[in-house]
Amino acid sequence: MHKLGITLLFSCILMTLSGQEELLIPHPDGHSLAGTLVLPSGTGPFKCVILISGSGPQNRDEELLGHKPFQVISDHLSKTGTAVFRFDDRGIAKSTGDHDKATSADFASDVVAIYDYLSKDKRINTSQIGLAGHSEGGMIAAMAAVKRPTVAFVISLAGTGVSGKDVLFLQNFLIAKKMGLNDEQAKTQQENVMRLINIIESESDTAVAKQKLTDAFDEQYGAQKEFIPNYDEMRKGQIASMGSPWMRFFVTYNPADDWKKVKCPVLILNGADDIQVIADQNMSAIAAALENGGNSNYQMVLFPKMNHLFQYCETCSLQEYSTIQGCFELDVLTEMEEWLRKTIR
Repeated sequence: MHKLGITLLFSCILMTLSGQEELLIPHPDGHSLAGTLVLPSGTGPFKCVILISGSGPQNRDEELLGHKPFQVISDHLSKTGTAVFRFDDRGIAKSTGDHDKATSADFASDVVAIYDYLSKDKRINTSQIGLAGHSEGGMIAAMAAVKRPTVAFVISLAGTGVSGKDVLFLQNFLIAKKMGLNDEQAKTQQENVMRLINIIESESDTAVAKQKLTDAFDEQYGAQKEFIPNYDEMRKGQIASMGSPWMRFFVTYNPADDWKKVKCPVLILNGADDIQVIADQNMSAIAAALENGGNSNYQMVLFPKMNHLFQYCETCSLQEYSTIQGCFELDVLTEMEEWLRKTIR
């Protein structure tokens, strides 16, 4: 065991290929975070952005439905003068650790460990290391920036500014509508989900919460049991997800508490047709929190007809994600590039 720990500590650089390096970064808790550092051409030291993925188990490319948005971002920014580090979530792909038991706060500690490591790299400008988080990753970026006030900038890519409970309240209604439900049906679906969320928000005892979730789930969907394939397994999976440490943290945590403590420049980007993290709800909340904390050094950009993955969309439903050829539009990449150029010098 001791030999393994020493190997991880002193063998962080695993591979070097044309400005691209595979890193294995140790975390104080004992796990390690594997990722790719891409350096621009030239001698440096370079400004650097750490990419932070959204919710769920994600690899370093934030790979989803055939799309690799973080690979696209990394490629563009590194070619325009910014070093980029993207990494596998703890317990995913080449990173170690337990993803299932982790909360957003744990993921923020992973970002802090990466920031501390890159701050010691002579090719990186220590005073110009920032964070760019997508979806939940935007919230995590704010948490990490508070823990490390020397973070140079934060970019929120459809990041949350209100509690997970508030996010899910609007999200569930809009997703139901996009699936073809009418207003009344969508409202019923919304109420069913919120009833489950209220249980995990109010009940601290895990066993009691699990039983209450089971009872509520059966009450809501039990009458349709014969029409739902593998109902018992589906219910078990849903309840495990709803009662997970991550969900318990997410529904009760208010990102505004950390956003108001962020003092560095912030770029807030959202798609106008995002039905997962709704722009009107979250952009204004982030801006208000920053202002409340005395930080007016932020910029907000809303992209019309873009979804949560920053793709131009037609129906803008979740089902459309996989049918769109574009992955993280050039307009958004250009906005990030230009903002970094004029803001971080």
